[in-house]
Amino acid sequence: MKQLEEKALRCYAESTDHLSPDEFVKMMVVDGFFIIELLLNFTALKCSQKNNDPPQKVVTMDPLFRMEWMMSFLQRNLMLFENQLPFFVLSKLYEMIDPSGHQGIFIKKALEFFNNLFPDYGKNTRIEASQDNNIKHLLDLVHGNWSSLKLEPKADFTCNMKNLKCIGSATELAEAGIQL
Repeated sequence: MKQLEEKALRCYAESTDHLSPDEFVKMMVVDGFFIIELLLNFTALKCSQKNNDPPQKVVTMDPLFRMEWMMSFLQRNLMLFENQLPFFVLSKLYEMIDPSGHQGIFIKKALEFFNNLFPDYGKNTRIEASQDNNIKHLLDLVHGNWSSLKLEPKADFTCNMKNLKCIGSATELAEAGIQL
């Protein structure tokens, strides 16, 4: 990881002067492995649910997976711009865990984790493994996947102007007792 420090530093707009070089590398490693472990455990849990198998003990003991609201919180938190790690850091850490693993597998795990954030929930992931060199961070991966989806309008959508009601003017709203 130390060899990626300079490249990773260039990815941050804000100053990292408050961190020593060793602290910066430690932050990348700890944060990166947290994300990777989260993705791996999430995938293991989903796989066991799909196959009606009991979840692995590691997953069931993890407090993150025992609180229903936590996955939603983590999904949204990991999409915050200020929480992004360079994707090449995550790729390198994943490679350390699974040297034989194809990078496309990591991308697929990440997209599966964020899948229900997409407006067309349940669609297949579309990012090809060959595109991983252009991914800046997880937010960029999700954006690239989401923006490449072809969303179709719902067939039953119709616009009936007779049923539309306008909100009254500020004067009308104030007369109705609504405080502005």
